[in-house]
Amino acid sequence: MEHEVVALEALRDSSVELIGFLEGISTKLDLMNEQAEMASKVLENWTTVFDVTRQSLKAQNSSQPTEKNFYIEKRSL
Repeated sequence: MEHEVVALEALRDSSVELIGFLEGISTKLDLMNEQAEMASKVLENWTTVFDVTRQSLKAQNSSQPTEKNFYIEKRSL
């Protein structure tokens, strides 16, 4: 009987350790999840930056005459 009590106490102690370990893992996973969300938002923002830059360059290129057009217009004068 005493052996069973000792075994149950050991099981209880191991269970407490396991709960602490699992809570630690849960905390780390929550942190990793938050960091992954932040990284995702950063990547999303870079996509927007690239899109805006691309559109800006397109607008700039379409509003500026090309060298070929410049020479054609100059010869016409």
